[in-house]
Amino acid sequence: MLDLPRLELYVEEGFGDPCALLQQKGVPERIHEVRGEPASWPSFDAVVCTAEDLQRLGRPVRANFAFVLAEDHQLLLANASKLMEAVLTGFDFGKLRFSVKLYPDTVFYERTYLNFPVFLSSQVQTVIDIGAGVGLGSVCFRGFCPEAAIHCFEVDPLALHLLQQNALGLGNCFVHPVGLAGQDSCRTCRLWPEDPQAKWGVEQPLPFREARAALKELGLEFIDVLRVATGGEEVEVLTSLQEQLEDIKVIYVEFCSEQDRKQIDHRYNQHLAPDFVIMDARRAG
Repeated sequence: MLDLPRLELYVEEGFGDPCALLQQKGVPERIHEVRGEPASWPSFDAVVCTAEDLQRLGRPVRANFAFVLAEDHQLLLANASKLMEAVLTGFDFGKLRFSVKLYPDTVFYERTYLNFPVFLSSQVQTVIDIGAGVGLGSVCFRGFCPEAAIHCFEVDPLALHLLQQNALGLGNCFVHPVGLAGQDSCRTCRLWPEDPQAKWGVEQPLPFREARAALKELGLEFIDVLRVATGGEEVEVLTSLQEQLEDIKVIYVEFCSEQDRKQIDHRYNQHLAPDFVIMDARRAG
């Protein structure tokens, strides 16, 4: 609590008197008991508990980061541990060099994003990166479009942690901690245990907004470069933005299945032609 002055600490009802352990000025007021059924509990940034605690509750706890301990206090899960594996790498664009934090197993189709139509660089004012990950696509866009404002949308808390750091190095780069999709929704991703039949555990809440409405609220109705890499929501996002597609100068789309590729090709290739030309196309992997 002393090292994290903005921290709000929640403890289970009947835990004891944690305030007696924390007598520093202002600290006890930031400690709260969670009451009622787990389903009524808020979503937490981080949860520390034992597997026995979770089984006893019988319902999932919602959190972005979880530290789950066994009875002997050995660590069973710490999804934040991936942040400790982050490495620093560099990207060079002429005289510009960007240092970027990423995971060792990061998958990035670098060649595709380096194949940017440079004759358009001076015309690019706004870049929208949907499913930005840790920001490697935005790094490439910054290299080609040094004056553009870049808006990154990412829902994964782990990726967001590195994206926010990388965005600072890019400058004029704004991070929006939400996913964009075909409609507003709040989805959950099971963190632990992996058994989908388990009625208890830790789930991660993931907020999504309908793409067109979210961009309109931010005043981002005029887009020069669009990247969509949402891990399965590409068709829905493009459908939401269909009225804007013809005015966008460059569109990057990643797809996860052959079915998605066919839908994208059928719906949008005819819609955009003859004004657009495919600059690069390849099969992932």
